[in-house]
Amino acid sequence: MLRVRMFGRFEVWRGEVPIPESAWFTRRAKQLLKILLLARGKPVPSDQLLDWLWPHSDPQRAAITLRSTVHALRRALEPDRPPRASQYILSQPPGYVVARDAPLWVDVWAFEDLLEAAGRATAPEERRARLMEALSLYRDDLLIEDPYAEWALSERERLRERYMEAALDLAELLAAAGAPEKAIPLCRRVLALDEFREPAYRALMRYQIAVGDMAGALSTYERCRQVMMEAFGVEPSPPTRALYEALLRGELPSARSTRLLQPVQDLPLMEGMAGEVFVGREAELERLWGVFAGLSRGRGGVGVLIGEPGAGKTRLAVEAIRRFAQNADVLYIRGLFIERTLPFSCLAEGLRRLLSQLSVDRRGELPLFALAQVAQLIPSLHLLYPNLPTVPETTPEENRHRLIDGFSNLIIALADQHPLVMFVDDLHWADEATLTVVGRLARRASRHPLVLLLAHTPEEEPEGREVSHLLEMLRREGIGCWIRVGRLSLEALTAWLARLSEEPSERLTDLARRLHSLTEGNALFTAELLRAALAAGGSFRREALERYLDGPAAISSLRALIADRVARLPEGAREILEIAAVIGRAFPVRWLELIGPPDPEPHLRILLERHFLREDAEERLSFVHDVVRRVIYEAIPPVVRRRRHQRLAEALATLYGLHPGPYSAEIAYHFQRAGRAALPSMVRYAVEAGDHARRAYGFRQAVRHYDEALSAAAQSPGDGGLTEWIRRAYLGRGMALEALGDWEGIVETYTRFREWAEAQGDRVHALNAARRLMTTLAMLGRLEEAGELAGEIRAQFASELSLAEADLLDRLELVFGEESALLSSGEGLFQPAPPLWGRPWVDLAEALAPEQAPLLLNLYGWILTLQGMADPAEACLHQALTIAEATAQWPHVVMSCNLMAYLQDLRGDFAEAQAWLNKGLQLARRVPEMDWSTIWARIFQGYLALRARQLEEAQAQFRSVVTLLKSQSALRAHRLSAQIGLGMAFLARGDLERATALLDEALAQGRAVDAVARSVGLIGEARLARLRGHGPEARALLEQALRYTGRRGLVVEFVHAAVEAGRWARAVGHPEEARPILEEARRWADAAGFRPAALMARIALGKVLRAAGEMGALETVRAEARRLWQTLAAHLPGGEPVERYLVPREVVETL
Repeated sequence: MLRVRMFGRFEVWRGEVPIPESAWFTRRAKQLLKILLLARGKPVPSDQLLDWLWPHSDPQRAAITLRSTVHALRRALEPDRPPRASQYILSQPPGYVVARDAPLWVDVWAFEDLLEAAGRATAPEERRARLMEALSLYRDDLLIEDPYAEWALSERERLRERYMEAALDLAELLAAAGAPEKAIPLCRRVLALDEFREPAYRALMRYQIAVGDMAGALSTYERCRQVMMEAFGVEPSPPTRALYEALLRGELPSARSTRLLQPVQDLPLMEGMAGEVFVGREAELERLWGVFAGLSRGRGGVGVLIGEPGAGKTRLAVEAIRRFAQNADVLYIRGLFIERTLPFSCLAEGLRRLLSQLSVDRRGELPLFALAQVAQLIPSLHLLYPNLPTVPETTPEENRHRLIDGFSNLIIALADQHPLVMFVDDLHWADEATLTVVGRLARRASRHPLVLLLAHTPEEEPEGREVSHLLEMLRREGIGCWIRVGRLSLEALTAWLARLSEEPSERLTDLARRLHSLTEGNALFTAELLRAALAAGGSFRREALERYLDGPAAISSLRALIADRVARLPEGAREILEIAAVIGRAFPVRWLELIGPPDPEPHLRILLERHFLREDAEERLSFVHDVVRRVIYEAIPPVVRRRRHQRLAEALATLYGLHPGPYSAEIAYHFQRAGRAALPSMVRYAVEAGDHARRAYGFRQAVRHYDEALSAAAQSPGDGGLTEWIRRAYLGRGMALEALGDWEGIVETYTRFREWAEAQGDRVHALNAARRLMTTLAMLGRLEEAGELAGEIRAQFASELSLAEADLLDRLELVFGEESALLSSGEGLFQPAPPLWGRPWVDLAEALAPEQAPLLLNLYGWILTLQGMADPAEACLHQALTIAEATAQWPHVVMSCNLMAYLQDLRGDFAEAQAWLNKGLQLARRVPEMDWSTIWARIFQGYLALRARQLEEAQAQFRSVVTLLKSQSALRAHRLSAQIGLGMAFLARGDLERATALLDEALAQGRAVDAVARSVGLIGEARLARLRGHGPEARALLEQALRYTGRRGLVVEFVHAAVEAGRWARAVGHPEEARPILEEARRWADAAGFRPAALMARIALGKVLRAAGEMGALETVRAEARRLWQTLAAHLPGGEPVERYLVPREVVETL
């Protein structure tokens, strides 16, 4: 059975398994299914489909394409069933239809069926149940990925209108049943979709009044009035004003006296002196009020607090929330140094705490798909939501973007449900993924009841510019109220002392001046000094404070002051404080029970009372300020510090088992700080941390962890059993860099991996590293290096290689190896590739690990394509595609699609070639980090345009690649291929000077130019020499091109060289010299099944025969060429001109 979701993003599930993006052969196939589903069992005329899907194409060509698209759609939906036996997509005049009796569930169909059932229901309970079920299906607007599709616009509006009407109907039913609190979120959802729907404002006001939220009802009216005035310049309608005026007169008594929703406020506690006294920030609060002012009207904002350590940013943010957002939910997120490399770590932890405190009703209103995405990193959500939908796998980077969308959409949904303040403390330590979500939310905050408060300390910003990039983006886009939190003034300190001592301010001026001279107005230093004075004198009276400042205990620096306070603690309390400083973040009490004193409770009580520690949510402990923690940490003797890190790391490793997941980085950090003897343990957990970050799509963070592991392994005493962990570090680093497209880093990683394995005498890992390095070099176009490495692997690891892999390496060395290594058989110019035995693509897939097989199979398929072995080449590429899709190696999926497009183009199946090319481009362009994989496709498209003599398009494609790759040395071979293509385009235009300059410069790079591009360049140089009248030079270049392509068995390239040889022979008056070369080219093109090359060889041969007067042979060649042309013309993509793929028919007819 198929299950289809059309609300939100389009998804199709076959049973319990989502159909992956790669299964859709063309984008049009998926769009066709959407159109047919929206017709709901009614046939859609073919003419209408052509207008919607191919509006600018020739009708006859478009009709052919429609039939092939239907075929592709049937294959995608039912891969195991013959396309003409489809049970879903039927041909029914005047077009196509989705079968009414097919085993199919569609959310849009179910939504409308439930609404109809609700309309027929007579009992309110049944009607409520049907409406609730229907509304639960509406995840988002219809097909949000097709916002401008003509065929979806009216349906999207109609379904949205039905949803809003149903939501208001359900709200009315819930209120009538005595549950107005459940009606309120429904009204808010309607207003989020249509802020001009005035009946929804009135309904919301009525329900707010019913639960006693008079202030909320007044705010709702104010929001309605403001929206109407800004949009239309009118006041709300008389019914809305009448309700408002009745509320003002007190004529609408509420049914309840309690508020609807109790806010969930997860804030850091401000206890004792710091929490009770707040002075000197009136100007900052006034500016922050502007950020909060629109919250009750559904509009938020962004506040950015910047200041030095201890300036009081956190205290200011908490005070603003207490004053301006008492009834809002608060999501507290704190960046931590120790977790800065864990993707989404601080965001996931804060969101987990908030969600766990929500009522069951509120949790039930949140979007399930966003929850399912987030649950990948917050597993505890599966306990709260046992039936979350499965999130389909896609590319690693797209999965990362889905997580970003999931977190962003979930937080927006929380805000739309109830006003929300998201406070990000210590922004500078937040991980990169969390910062990305913050940036996404900052852009949307003004349209939702969401306030973002960001506290940033520039002095503590780590290496890397993630935070700077976020802040620069906010400034550039004019987002946020920026507030510098400076030091407290003398007047503020005077007021602080007056509040504490309860004495007149004028009596405290001198004391405040002395205090200010010591602390310079730093809020943390001042608070710590006052705490020390209280502990020494037992009072905040002026006399007691003066005695403390006059006495020997007075300290003139924050560091010394904290050290003095610590020295006054009992020994057990000091031990706990040191352990807490080593832990470095909020921690559960049970951690102390693992490594602390036997009975920590009395000592904890002292530390809490004296305001060293505070108790956070879920009974976790943390320092009152990180500056206090750092001072205590740095005061611990190095030997003791290392020992505490060691004990903590071992305890956490025991506590979280063999696979500590998100705790891996923390354990690695503590082992690293434990000294050189603990480095072997650090290596293991750093690798685990890299694997965890890579699985969470934090590829850059993963590379950092792997680098730390390899660095620690190099410094570790002895071997320490690290071989397996070093292997995993190299492999993980390579895969993370592949996802990022950092090719220079990939080559460097696998080169180091190979050298390390060979030094260890580890032949298995040395071979694996050499394989990956060889295939990476091939993907980069550094083919001669890849060929040389293939020869080295063949010689060094002969006993370890399967027959299939040995054959691949032999072919790679043959095609791309040194010229001197190629031997001539003496039989003709062209030397065919050796035959294949068995099914090597199956053998390779079985012999290699899944992460290695797609690379080598793609390479094998490409080489077999160049050698004219089309069927086994296609089998290799299909095998590579299957394994790459199953293991989510998306760059290799794209490469399989590109190579398959190239193969089908050589065969002359142009429609299939275009379909494969489009599939690869669509997959690559969905993820910015995979854009590198479109480079080959763009070069290929440039050569296709050159073949069609669409020279402007060819030049544009080649220029874009050359410009893009100008500074990327790793992809130099691709740039040179594009440069040679650009030279050929200028040659076709007759601009010989520019063509010469481009071709000479590229070919001068020698081995950096790949075999195919080099053969094209040699042919271009030969043509230039012929056009300039340099006959002998042209002949020498052609002989070189024929020898170069022929000895390597490059079928199509040999045909191109032979065709150019025919032009030269006719130009110099010796056409008979080219006849045997062209006949040989024709024979091998026919044997390969490469019909376009075979046609090209026949046309060139016909011209030579005509010039030589061989009219009988010419007639035979003309008949063959005519049949080939007609066959190829039948395989053109719909709507494309013949000239884009084939020579004009008259060229064949006039041979």
